[in-house]
Amino acid sequence: KLEALGAYTFESRLKKALKRVDIDESALIQQVSSLSGGQKTRLSLAGILLSKYDIQLLDEPTNNLDLEGLTLLENYLLSSKRGFVVVSHDRRFLRKIATKIIELTPAKAGVELYSLGYDEFVQARDAKKRALEEAYQNFQDLELDNIELQVGNFDELLTVVIDQAAQLDFVYIDGNHR
Repeated sequence: KLEALGAYTFESRLKKALKRVDIDESALIQQVSSLSGGQKTRLSLAGILLSKYDIQLLDEPTNNLDLEGLTLLENYLLSSKRGFVVVSHDRRFLRKIATKIIELTPAKAGVELYSLGYDEFVQARDAKKRALEEAYQNFQDLELDNIELQVGNFDELLTVVIDQAAQLDFVYIDGNHR
């Protein structure tokens, strides 16, 4: 079981992972709390490199990474055969690595999958939003036309009633006898 988990090769894999993320092995004897934000992020990246999971969740993985660390992360994600769920506000990073986007819309309690890169997703989402706004505007225009038609019909009906009432001895309009 230990062999299947990679326990016997862990030390050599750890050294390779630390070298890939540019962390000196001497950092291993330090308290993690004493490391800088960038070093902690690189250490986390080394953990990703060492892991054997089929899918991983990365929450804001670009935080505290310098350009070199960011490039390393991007190259790793692009070359890996694993699946990653990435939560990030870094649009440049998403443009580079995303191949599918899951959009969560809490207001509609909706989840929608786009099999697109980030820029294509933004275009598709914006086009969908414009189409919905146009459909709503068309609906409002139809409703307004319907109301105007009803008002027009009411005006015609009122004219007929007034014409017929004029033939009577008196007409009662707006609370006044005429």
